[in-house]
Amino acid sequence: MRPACCGVALLYVILGVPSPGAAPARSQGAAGQLNATVTETLLGAFQSGGKFVVSPDGGHLATFSTHGSREVIVVDGVDGPEFDDAGRPNPGSGVIDVAFSPDGKRSAYIAQKGDLWVAVVDGKEAFTVTGVKPNSSVPGIDQSYIHSSGEGHQPPRQFLFSQSGAHVAVVAQDPTGMYMFLDGVKSPAYTSIDLRQVVFVGDRLVYVASTADHKWHAVVNTTPGPGYDRLASLQLSDNGQHFALIGSNGAASAIITGGATGPAPPVITGTGVSDLVIASTGQVGYLGAAGTSPHGPLKTPLYVGSQQVYADTPAPFFGTFPGTGEQKSGVHIVFSPDGSKFAYAKQVPGGVAAVIDGKTSIAYDAIGQMHFSPDSKRAYFVGMKSGLEFVVIDGQEMQGQSRVGNIGFSADGSRFGYESQTSVVIDGKESGALRGLIEKSLTFSADGKHSAYVVCAQYTQCQLVKDGTATPMTRPADFNTRTGPPHFTSPAVAFSPDGTRLVTNLDVHAVLIDGKEISHGASYEYPVFSPDSKHFAVMGWIKQAMTLFVDGATGPTYKDIVEANRNVVRFLDAHTLRFLAVKGDSVYRVVMDLK
Repeated sequence: MRPACCGVALLYVILGVPSPGAAPARSQGAAGQLNATVTETLLGAFQSGGKFVVSPDGGHLATFSTHGSREVIVVDGVDGPEFDDAGRPNPGSGVIDVAFSPDGKRSAYIAQKGDLWVAVVDGKEAFTVTGVKPNSSVPGIDQSYIHSSGEGHQPPRQFLFSQSGAHVAVVAQDPTGMYMFLDGVKSPAYTSIDLRQVVFVGDRLVYVASTADHKWHAVVNTTPGPGYDRLASLQLSDNGQHFALIGSNGAASAIITGGATGPAPPVITGTGVSDLVIASTGQVGYLGAAGTSPHGPLKTPLYVGSQQVYADTPAPFFGTFPGTGEQKSGVHIVFSPDGSKFAYAKQVPGGVAAVIDGKTSIAYDAIGQMHFSPDSKRAYFVGMKSGLEFVVIDGQEMQGQSRVGNIGFSADGSRFGYESQTSVVIDGKESGALRGLIEKSLTFSADGKHSAYVVCAQYTQCQLVKDGTATPMTRPADFNTRTGPPHFTSPAVAFSPDGTRLVTNLDVHAVLIDGKEISHGASYEYPVFSPDSKHFAVMGWIKQAMTLFVDGATGPTYKDIVEANRNVVRFLDAHTLRFLAVKGDSVYRVVMDLK
């Protein structure tokens, strides 16, 4: 039996000596052992195969344990209440379902207590969800159909927290219907709740549910909207403050919209609505249907709000990049990040043109990509013509290439560049013929003051070109992760947040900052700069152990470092690092103070 306990914190200072329990081996080329104060807090026993959950912020852990025949969930080293079954939707599998708030400070899971399923919130039994009987369950809420986190398909979770962590929702089903619990308050019975259309918009819960009259309703917190034969395509804006979805009654359609606060805007009515897109302001773009044709299908004009902006059938599609940075193809309209502008493609004499903020380009065979800069002031598109790709930035057409890629702006929107098969183009200026350009190596500093990319004439004969000046180097390699899905990849060349430092990862297992080798001899993962750019940390192997190299110095070694999401290694402030590590058979929260 594992007694109920609080997490045990171990504090020690590394001053040129290995940490307790760590092997004295160190990475070749490291400057020395790390000079830092390290605190280790016991969070629970190490488990694999889905028997643990890490919070989205990377700093909190839930694991499964037993007290004799009783089951408990351990959150951050503290045992929860004892239950017949705890946190396991499928008791035979051993996989647990524990939801954390985005900041990791709150948790929730389902447990069986006698003939009841109860909600355990923040380590305490909170309310009864449903009885344990045939045709009763607590199904998972699937967020993957609403928005992408950039971390691949995420499994459904029984509980859903709002972004602030202030509110939590869970769905229950029994022979009398389906119910939504919001902060423990039970809704009326619904015949069904669409588990793929449930989302928090700010701190307001929005979900789609059907009633006994076979009508579907958009429910905001506890208030159901008008009934429809069908409700689909629930969308959440990139900033999480607005939602929209499509309602249908026979041939008639409507777009229902709303925000995180205030009353809902007027419903937009139409026919045959599809391909819905929502801006950060709550503005919507979509295809409608109008008129009939004896020689073809209904026309599908393009709308923004209630205004028709393009009447032909249909608006040509293209590719773009949503807030997650993952390319999205087959879209008909894209909004600028601030929602003030939009762009689309349309048929014109001689081909297809891009229309950006009301300005129409010349004709091309097709439009391949189109997107706005992060500050919404600039835009580009790729026109396809006679087998060539033409990048057009702010209305200026660049020289045609057989293929272009890695197109983008600096974070402040001041710089723009892309790669072709034979050159790099930065702010409209072509580098000239290049041999062996490393794909996706072009990068900008966030402030736009610096650029860098890599070319390799041969495998080991490469050059790092920073701000137009070439420096010899060996071949770079991306920082890859071991676990997944998804397998995160960080670029081999990247600037610090303030743009003053440049890190490169070499294929010969070495990490350089500003051309100076700071560590050599390990396989490196999860590189991260401190917010003020003064410190750099990266995970790596030392023989059979894992460690964190900080500014080239070697930290304590561990059996492993837990990889669960993008926040594996995180700076909490300019000098404090946090990660979860395995030592012996236990998981510890490790906090390094670099002061």
